[in-house]
Amino acid sequence: MSVVKSVKTRHVLREFILRSPEMSALVGERVFSSHLSDADGGTVLKGGPLIVFNFDGGDLRWHGAVQVQFMHIYVYSKNSLIEAAKVYDALCELIQHERIAVEGIDATLVTRENERPIDGYNKHVEGWFVRGRWIIEGL
Repeated sequence: MSVVKSVKTRHVLREFILRSPEMSALVGERVFSSHLSDADGGTVLKGGPLIVFNFDGGDLRWHGAVQVQFMHIYVYSKNSLIEAAKVYDALCELIQHERIAVEGIDATLVTRENERPIDGYNKHVEGWFVRGRWIIEGL
């Protein structure tokens, strides 16, 4: 079995979320595989809540069959902490302990939250956030 490249991990996870009708209703296509370089809150959060993946290293088993990546998932909202939490909770229901695969992308993931989220206000983007830590296993 080959190593799942981190770009595939991001692609599979993003596509899986975007194809969910519930998540599309909540965030549209505002799912990003890294933080945006333009941190101007007036533009970043103008279109509604958004989801950001922030990968934080990982581990590769010696036999190469399982790759573990650590990731923070952020949900930002200009409107309220409640809105950010609502989106985060919906995302948890969608991906928690799920086997995630997307047709056309050669990668399968298993996701699990391993640290419950923190929340607060980010003055740089002028919005509320909820951030949880996840483990992503590439199979």
